[in-house]
Amino acid sequence: MKRIVILFTATVIAAHAQAADVHKSLCQTKEKVVFSCSTGKKLISVCASENLSSSAGYVQYRFGTNEKLEFSFPEPKAHPDSFSTKGILAYSGGGAGYMRLNKGAYSYVVYSGMGQGWDKQGVAVEKNGKLLSNILCKDTSIKNNGPETFDKYPIPIDEIGFEIPLP
Repeated sequence: MKRIVILFTATVIAAHAQAADVHKSLCQTKEKVVFSCSTGKKLISVCASENLSSSAGYVQYRFGTNEKLEFSFPEPKAHPDSFSTKGILAYSGGGAGYMRLNKGAYSYVVYSGMGQGWDKQGVAVEKNGKLLSNILCKDTSIKNNGPETFDKYPIPIDEIGFEIPLP
């Protein structure tokens, strides 16, 4: 009987943790939170379908609040190999992972990394390869796991390269 109660309790705790993460993102309950970032007043999220694989599912970039979605792409939702790539950066004492989502001349590069004495998560907005803005995440309770953040998703490897912008 104890074993069943412990298993049920662990399942309930995990379900509550997942529900809390969804509220800190713009992803729906049945979607995977690939990346999420609070700018203070708004959220930036990359959400994936539960069935995301190398041949099925979708990924979508979203910006806004839980009450009002202001921007999302692609529309309609699409498989990530048609508009995104991922990469890993090695640093002394750490590393970073990033995902580049392309929309015409614009790229939205979501990243998460850590090194000796630093930990950064954010979104770099580029136009034709030039940095327009760098938005740092403000809510440190949303954890994107550095180099491993995007590694588990079937996204093509980025050939362009990326450097985390300095503040």
